[in-house]
Amino acid sequence: VEEIEGSDLLRVVLKEDAARRIGLDTVPTTGRGGRTVVPESAIWVDVNGDEWVYTNPEALVFVRAQVVVKRYDDGLAYLSEGPAPGTEVASVGVAELIGSEFGI
Repeated sequence: VEEIEGSDLLRVVLKEDAARRIGLDTVPTTGRGGRTVVPESAIWVDVNGDEWVYTNPEALVFVRAQVVVKRYDDGLAYLSEGPAPGTEVASVGVAELIGSEFGI
């Protein structure tokens, strides 16, 4: 886990064997009906009710990004705020990324 200068967020950097052990998978966000769409499994809701995804800006690097889910439908989350279509996000292994970032 590394600090991101000028930000309250942290960068989670995994080794290849760690990513394999947790079954990590990523998918690109898509656009539908004017909204960015991610798998429901990519969404994490914190204790304050804020919604997040883990973006994947480079291989094995993950950075939490706040999103606003407009609605859930058929296993997908339609965002009114969040990363642009085409942004890679973690879709499997999200709980392990949370645990790594927060040391739990």
